[in-house]
Amino acid sequence: MIEILTIFLGLVIGPHPVELAVDPSVAGVNLKLDGTLAAELSEPPWQALVDFGPELAPHQLEAVALDGKGDVAGRAVQDVNRPKPEAEAVIFLERDPQGRPVAARVTWETVVDMRPIEIAVTFDGEPLEVANLERFALPKLPGEGFHFLQVDLQFAGDISAHTQAAFGGKYLDQAEAQLTAVPVVFAKGKARKPADLAGWFVRNGSPQAVVAVEKGPAEIIVVRADGVRDVSGSLGQEGFGLGSGVVGASGGVSATEGSMPSGAGPVASANERNLRALAFGSEERLRVLLPKSREIRHEVATHRAFVVSPRITTKEGGLLWALTQDYYAPGLSSTERIADAVAVAGMRAAWGNRRRAVVLALAADRPDLSVLSAASVRGYLRTLDVPLFVWYFEPQDAAARGSSEAVLHGWPEAERIGSFRDLKNAVRNLRKSLDEQRVVWLAGSYAPESIRLAKGAQAERAGI
Repeated sequence: MIEILTIFLGLVIGPHPVELAVDPSVAGVNLKLDGTLAAELSEPPWQALVDFGPELAPHQLEAVALDGKGDVAGRAVQDVNRPKPEAEAVIFLERDPQGRPVAARVTWETVVDMRPIEIAVTFDGEPLEVANLERFALPKLPGEGFHFLQVDLQFAGDISAHTQAAFGGKYLDQAEAQLTAVPVVFAKGKARKPADLAGWFVRNGSPQAVVAVEKGPAEIIVVRADGVRDVSGSLGQEGFGLGSGVVGASGGVSATEGSMPSGAGPVASANERNLRALAFGSEERLRVLLPKSREIRHEVATHRAFVVSPRITTKEGGLLWALTQDYYAPGLSSTERIADAVAVAGMRAAWGNRRRAVVLALAADRPDLSVLSAASVRGYLRTLDVPLFVWYFEPQDAAARGSSEAVLHGWPEAERIGSFRDLKNAVRNLRKSLDEQRVVWLAGSYAPESIRLAKGAQAERAGI
């Protein structure tokens, strides 16, 4: 009946044309942006100019087709400036004659037809051994209590999918509950249960039911600007610098992000302690994103693609090793778009509704050719509940200690890194932020930015 032909592949601000495909029986179309009427169309060509505003923010674009009586005949929806997964999974529950879930099966779709290489299933926060996703038994459910099933699938090419199902109690009659994830930090780091959070989360003035609170994995994206590799390589422990290797890429990238699918192994020349320095655990997923892009031309627009590394595990090395590698991908521009890259990193970090953080690593006075401003990007990451850490790498013998503020491209909050001890302290703060974060799951499917914390709630949003 109606489709939105314009596909917003990149981050969008300001006025943009929107083109629709509309059935001949449709008498009119209302275009809505975040629920507010943006344009009314009554005849072909079914096109309109929609203003997405001067600041970067998540949006929902909705096209509503109307018949001759003014009744709704069809809808089409597209998310803009929101994380979009490369893979999706769904849980289906099997019930006994009394309606209680006794088994589950998981189906998935990916951009490439493949089976997962890693599977993690939790039931009420505890690991659940699953031999076959096509059908697996659920633990016997005591009484009428609430239960939360979560499945994480990891595919080759650094692609992942995550899905959840809530049932029991109020959700006994639902095959799967529609849920919204809100990352928060509780006051004084105190652990909380869903029952403790009644009335804490509000949407349009109405309290929202909390169905689960979890810690789960964490996503860390490091945006590494030019110069960081050289300075960080001199910060090794006990006077040992790190050797450098090359992480290569031959595959293509999408309009807003890409991947470097095959990485180099550990660098043989590096001191072993330095190689493992500042390594993250198995639940903390570290990647590096370069602030250099390449153009991808489409019929109606040109998009810039940024490249993100595969997950860096302790098998390859720690954070210090990651900062010193020479990441390579063909066709990248020699110029940097630092603010734009931080925005893309924030969107990538928010994928999967996990604990998250973005680190911007700067080192020298370099021109930033970004379309977006640093202030706009900081606000966007706050909206996505993504904490931002800015590190400025400066050699120990730098003559002017106060010079960094003039070269940080609008990032005056940067923490100076001039020694391994400085870097260790910065990583400690990063880890503390991640450790304090929890993901609160609310009943219902909403835009996370529409959720507010009620007055008196002993928590704050993770991105603040």
